[in-house]
Amino acid sequence: MSFFRFAKPSALYVVLVGDVGSGKSTLVEKISGFGGQSSAASTSVTVVSNLFESPDGTVVVCDTPGSNAMDDQFEHNLNIAHALNFMPVHSILFVIKADTRMDNVISGIRKYAEGFIPEDIPMELLGVCITHMDTVSWTPSDVVPYIKNKLGIETAIFSSINQSGDSICKAIRAEVGKRAPIKITVDGELFLRLFRIDNNNIKILREVRKEVARFELMKDEFYRIKAAFSTSEQMDMHFEFQTWMFEEIIEAQKRLSGQNNFTFYGPQMACEASHVANMTNQLRKVLSDVRIEAMQYHRDVDTNFRKCQYCPVVWQKIEGCDGQTVCGKRVSNLYDSWSESGTISTFRFVWNPLKSKLQITKLGTRNSRKERTAGSGSQYGGGCGRTIEWKNMAPVTAPVEFNIDPSSTKDVRPVAFDGVMDAFSKKFKQALDGLGDLKINSRNKNKKAGGAK
Repeated sequence: MSFFRFAKPSALYVVLVGDVGSGKSTLVEKISGFGGQSSAASTSVTVVSNLFESPDGTVVVCDTPGSNAMDDQFEHNLNIAHALNFMPVHSILFVIKADTRMDNVISGIRKYAEGFIPEDIPMELLGVCITHMDTVSWTPSDVVPYIKNKLGIETAIFSSINQSGDSICKAIRAEVGKRAPIKITVDGELFLRLFRIDNNNIKILREVRKEVARFELMKDEFYRIKAAFSTSEQMDMHFEFQTWMFEEIIEAQKRLSGQNNFTFYGPQMACEASHVANMTNQLRKVLSDVRIEAMQYHRDVDTNFRKCQYCPVVWQKIEGCDGQTVCGKRVSNLYDSWSESGTISTFRFVWNPLKSKLQITKLGTRNSRKERTAGSGSQYGGGCGRTIEWKNMAPVTAPVEFNIDPSSTKDVRPVAFDGVMDAFSKKFKQALDGLGDLKINSRNKNKKAGGAK
């Protein structure tokens, strides 16, 4: 990958993403001063990603192919991934064409925002640029509250036919100029999470809708049934249910692949993998809702991490006071933060496809209490066994393994079959490497030539 020497090393890097005809290339013409980029010009629509620098060198935008192209979807979206991987990004702007009906614009923004799932792409990177504002009667002040409050997107830029490139660059600098760029690495798995490259086969899409509807009905049935159980049983049931739902996603992938004779081999591999990934992405959203609900059962605990005064071990206080304890002494009950009684209920979940009903059976309970006695050395689970005092221990940064979002669905693979995801990732990397370097276009006279590997 080459990193080009822009006229200003501090230039803001912005990637434009949008449908064919949304106005990305026209926007680039305004910002860069290069004509002939839009589909209305004599040249064809954008088919590869290209870099364009503003005349003052403060903004570099990447014009990407339309992500909704009818043909060559893999190649078009591959070029968008290429742009995201090129260098740390200040903002990904969803370019949306203004519409007489403002709710159509909001729907268009939501389509892209839901595709670029925040856990995959940092939410602060997402922004909106609404073009053709001269064709509508509503104003930016009418739509901004919806963009920010309904969609959670803070960056909003607007463009009209008579607006100058300087004013657009000024708006970009005002919106994202104080933001540190973020490095994005789009690999094969993330590519399938972000982009749809299937062939819109109606039969397959209907089967996908059935699987998604079935999954949502499972969730609704679960919430209806669990209300009849005690609070502690509901808690245990919820954690087991989200694990079962995870396994059901894999079963849904198998059904969709089997019903459509997917082989994940040859020229159809990308299309078949995308059909499975499209369904999986929708199922992930349902699973995420279940996991978010499960988070309510996590108790608030002191999440400070502190280091033993006598050895390198770092501890988190789960119970007790700020006084003396022993380095390595564990909590008295392994599941105290979940269960008051010291027992955990176990359940079995069965989906009846004929009746579209979920059956939940309580299998029994198991003892969760694991008493630990005092001792020294290795009996303390890795601690040194010396007396320590929490209030005198030095605070440290939380270990990386604790930085986990309980509602995350990153553990759900777009295609979970053995070897399929690896084969697609290999194909993706080969195609990405084949694109070579991005081309930069600049009218800046102070631009330094050349690049560095």
